[in-house]
Amino acid sequence: MTLQTCPLTHLYRAEHDRQCLRARRLVGSAAEDVVQQAFANILGRGGSAALANPSAAYLTRAVRNIALNHLRGLRRRAAVEIEGAEIEALADLSPSPEMVT
Repeated sequence: MTLQTCPLTHLYRAEHDRQCLRARRLVGSAAEDVVQQAFANILGRGGSAALANPSAAYLTRAVRNIALNHLRGLRRRAAVEIEGAEIEALADLSPSPEMVT
């Protein structure tokens, strides 16, 4: 099977733009990355019999799940940054013993 006859190639050509629009509603400008990751995941698991001929419905679910994971990651990183900012506010601003001459 050549790349031109691969079912994933046909699915990519048929669904890429539609999946980008769906992902853009969830993640905004990261939509292209989300869709690309979904296709890469499917391609990476190509040896599986269930993924030998993936459907548009499977791809839609994969894109949605990756988009939700992306949003969870953003929230998690934002929470860590906020906690880090609070810790910096608690820091002692007096010079350390190494800096005192």
